[in-house]
Amino acid sequence: MAKCSVIVPAYNVENYIERCIQSVLKQKFWDWELILVDDGSTDGTPDICKKYAEHDRRIQYQYQANQGQGIARNTGVSMADGKYIFFLDADDWIRGDTLEKLYRYAEEYETDIVFFDYIEIEKGRDGQTSERLSRMPIKIRQITNCLETPALFYCLEGAVWNKFYRSSVLDGMEQAGHPYEDRDEIERQSK
Repeated sequence: MAKCSVIVPAYNVENYIERCIQSVLKQKFWDWELILVDDGSTDGTPDICKKYAEHDRRIQYQYQANQGQGIARNTGVSMADGKYIFFLDADDWIRGDTLEKLYRYAEEYETDIVFFDYIEIEKGRDGQTSERLSRMPIKIRQITNCLETPALFYCLEGAVWNKFYRSSVLDGMEQAGHPYEDRDEIERQSK
């Protein structure tokens, strides 16, 4: 049993997925499994994922027909063996000490969910990139019964990827099959 299962839903992300996978491989914390759930990609995503899965036994690759990010994550959760679950989007990456810090914090405080800040990197129309630290709007030390407050999984910041979950609290909970979740994508779709 791995201490942490990292679940990456992937759909036509050949330009990003390698950086994402590499960021997990470079973790100082070594006791993880990486579950790559290909949600029906038609580009080079499957080849990249399979290549990594063939060379590292901690990496699993699963293909499924396109059903959306939420369903892909559900597939990953059903495959996960870790004590904790961390969702990572295929176009994102993490620093080398991320899993170690999240694991230590969750264990030290015996918490079900660890919420954390993140850095947003945006590319403007002029091609320039900018970084912005996004802070969690709440300070929670511990949630003792997540099943009584399932909205916490989905309502904060509109994302599941900036939280570290004890796997037992996800038992019986499923995400909807929405094709996206990031705020800018939602705004684009509504215009």
